Amino acid sequence: MTFYPNKHGAIGILTALVMGLVLVMVAVTLVLTGISSRQNAFLLSQSEKTLISTEGCADEALIQLSRNHAYLGGPLSQAPVACTVAIQGNGDTRDVLVTGSHGVISRNLLIRISFVPSFHITQWVD
Repeated sequence: MTFYPNKHGAIGILTALVMGLVLVMVAVTLVLTGISSRQNAFLLSQSEKTLISTEGCADEALIQLSRNHAYLGGPLSQAPVACTVAIQGNGDTRDVLVTGSHGVISRNLLIRISFVPSFHITQWVD
């Protein structure tokens, strides 16, 4: 066995450094994964809140249209969402297009209604 007096513990120190780097990389990966998951959960929550408020705007637009068949839409607000309603078509059927926006999130609804034999929804698409 050869003895090197100037290299005491070099392998031990290198092993400790490599293991330390691996542990730091694992910790950073876990932190970044947690942050990403939290952001995704927040965006999903905001998207659901935006959809609920957009549906509120759609309900208001449908009430307006059932009372006044000449209603053409326009801006509506269901705090904190700002909505835009556009009514397309004429005669017995109409398409109600509702867009709700809150921050960077936007939700769209298409509602097809008919006036025959009475006012009723024939299609509701998110």
